[in-house]
Amino acid sequence: MQTTRSLFKLGELPKETVVKNYDNINKVLNTLIERNEDAELVKSCQDVKQYVEDIFGTSGAADCEALVNIFTPQFNENNNDIEFIKNMLRRLGKANCEDTPLFSQATEKLYELDPSAEAAFNMARRYLKRDDTEKAKEYYKEAMEQETDNTRLSEYYYEYAMFVFAKENALSEARNYARKALELNPEHCQALMLIGDIYVAASRSFGADAFEKSTVFWLAVDYFEKSRRAGQDCAVDASQKAATYRRYFPNKEEAFFRSLQEGQTYKVGGWINESTRVRF
Repeated sequence: MQTTRSLFKLGELPKETVVKNYDNINKVLNTLIERNEDAELVKSCQDVKQYVEDIFGTSGAADCEALVNIFTPQFNENNNDIEFIKNMLRRLGKANCEDTPLFSQATEKLYELDPSAEAAFNMARRYLKRDDTEKAKEYYKEAMEQETDNTRLSEYYYEYAMFVFAKENALSEARNYARKALELNPEHCQALMLIGDIYVAASRSFGADAFEKSTVFWLAVDYFEKSRRAGQDCAVDASQKAATYRRYFPNKEEAFFRSLQEGQTYKVGGWINESTRVRF
């Protein structure tokens, strides 16, 4: 599978061949797992299966069309297999395939079979795509209340924070859930960047005058810089945002009249209630 990926990236193989090779390898591994009673061999096959999944997932050929073509017949054969459905939904989710009928059908089936935290989370995404915010909120909260795995819970907190920020402009609530995500995963670069975005949005209505509004950008850039350092996935976007919002920092003259000097600690009050550093 690794050779297949390399040839595809070099333009020597079409996407269809990558998908076909992946599907054939998967069928062989699934047969070995199903028909073998040797626990050690089964474990080895499962490890290889995960390795093949990772290679295919990063090949560039694993788009929604390819995944739906692969998984639809598999789902039809395994639509009562909870673990299969979970794995399929994770892969579809990573490829941003939530709009597909397969994702919707499998989400409902998983919740019917096993109304777990993960199933509730997928239901929340499904209703969010339908723009049914009340139902989405209901299932997000159910997922967060039930989840015991900290890695997944961190993602649920982050996605709920994104949801209430984008759909309801609930800035304080969004920040609180982004902070919850960071408590479980301090290197969650998307959550750090989200707090920066929340503070940018807050600047429009924060404070008594233009100077107080502009101080919020000190904090926003703090979070964009933290996001840039926390994860490669966020580095480019976070750097661009930091560069953009540095332009809105208070100027030296305004700071001078308030007895503020470069490098001094400054407390942004109100509901934000965080300390930052004076910069120009």
